[in-house]
Amino acid sequence: MNRIVVAKVVLSAIGVVFFCFLALGSSDSPRTYSEPASTSLPSKPMSITVRSVKVKKIGSEWRYFFDVRNNSQEPFNGSAEISLSSSEHTFGGTVFNVTKTLAPGVGASVYVDAYTGPTAAYGSSAITGFNYVVTAGGYKLAQGSGRIAGGFEIIY
Repeated sequence: MNRIVVAKVVLSAIGVVFFCFLALGSSDSPRTYSEPASTSLPSKPMSITVRSVKVKKIGSEWRYFFDVRNNSQEPFNGSAEISLSSSEHTFGGTVFNVTKTLAPGVGASVYVDAYTGPTAAYGSSAITGFNYVVTAGGYKLAQGSGRIAGGFEIIY
């Protein structure tokens, strides 16, 4: 049973669908991989944060919503790469490119779809966290991780 769940998690991570609204748009070609390419970039710290906002079940998929927020004093025009993780693995990475500059204090909402749900629905096999790397102009501006927001909403 656990192998089936792990296989579904891996397949959902590989097939992560990305979409964003407000100020972020999709990249021309989706990139899915285990190790973010942006981790080897030189750092140039900027206060950009990513936090899990909510989870919704839509049909057979789970949609993980995130807030990408510019907390710095300067405009942001770059990308945020978000990958989902369980207690044992980190799965893929979906890159969201800014299509409109984020002014200081402004955030944008993005989401990642997966076939595996949060702890409330999947127990120990659940998606429990996320990692992110924010880049712009060849620099890594921010990097971090967090827990997936508790609970979920079911939409048919």
